Amino acid sequence: MEPSQLEINELRKTVLEKISNAGENAIHPKDLKRIKEEDDWLRRFLLHTELKQTEALQMLWTTLQWRKEYGTNEINEHTVRMDVLILGGFFPRGKDIDDCTLLYSNVKSM
Repeated sequence: MEPSQLEINELRKTVLEKISNAGENAIHPKDLKRIKEEDDWLRRFLLHTELKQTEALQMLWTTLQWRKEYGTNEINEHTVRMDVLILGGFFPRGKDIDDCTLLYSNVKSM
């Protein structure tokens, strides 16, 4: 079942309250912008948790903290080892049961 705009807005409101309580430096500024502007990102958390607001909030919060801790917003062509990419160290291949692309790593190439 597809989340309604009301459900997406509710998740957005709840996570923004949590961010406000924790302080805006609790998450990366790019992710804060994404929460405020991208319905589709929030929709995915609701879909994954079968529209359960509490579970979606927990999953989103864990994701936000992980993304900040590991610097995912800073990944670009200057921060990735190009030799690993050129040698085929990482490549997309196939889909999982949710039809999401799988990313493989070829350890021999690294």
